Amino acid sequence: MFGLSPESFVGRTDGEVFSAESQRRSLEWDERVLQGETVTQELRTAVEDVERTYSTVRTPLRSADGSVIGVCGVTQEVTQL
Repeated sequence: MFGLSPESFVGRTDGEVFSAESQRRSLEWDERVLQGETVTQELRTAVEDVERTYSTVRTPLRSADGSVIGVCGVTQEVTQL
């Protein structure tokens, strides 16, 4: 994801992988999802000095009784080359 190998994520925090601004936005979106909202967003970021565009959908993960127990998200690169 984001042009990085899976190994570059292992054992690292979000703050070590992403910028402070990206981390702040991600936490804001997760808070909305944890309140029950599905959030769709587009993110533009530089990966190896190339501007890339990603589309992400985050939705609440619910228990059998309907309670929100987590966040489920899918991200896809949608950069027009």
